[in-house]
Amino acid sequence: MTWLRNAWYMAGWADEVGEFGLTRKIIDQPVFVFRKQDGSLGALLDRCPHRFAPLSKGERDGDNVVCGYHGLAFSPEGKCVRNPFAERIPSGSDIPTFAAVERDGIVWLWAGTPESADVALIPDFSFIPDTDHSRTVHGYTLMQANYQYGTDNLLDLSHIEFVHRGTFACAATTTMAG
Repeated sequence: MTWLRNAWYMAGWADEVGEFGLTRKIIDQPVFVFRKQDGSLGALLDRCPHRFAPLSKGERDGDNVVCGYHGLAFSPEGKCVRNPFAERIPSGSDIPTFAAVERDGIVWLWAGTPESADVALIPDFSFIPDTDHSRTVHGYTLMQANYQYGTDNLLDLSHIEFVHRGTFACAATTTMAG
């Protein structure tokens, strides 16, 4: 499957990042999003280059992420900064990173090179945040389907009156869809 690279993807809600970070599969790649000590976001490929262990299962050492398999440590820029078994850092041990930005309570991930990330292209969702969560639905639903089916479902209002009867469906839905 071909993915748009120079685009922003919603990785999750900002409050999902938490103390231990957030893992998501974005553009078919495992990504680990975490908060640095200054509160900003870091995002790394969630895979150590040595044994491909998920970095999200490791530990944090300040802003660095330490692999739980052999202890290689990676900076938020994806550089291997520590090898606990030798002074020499193995060549080819750097990992890909992603630009990550928090805006409007959403974690946005740039799928292209971090240097090409343009925050002006982040969609405006300033209408979303509400501090008491009275009108915004938060969460994550994993779909075992192509994203196009999810988009089609969200945009097709004609099914709501029938499939979602007893929840948020009403007769006006059919009128709106027609």
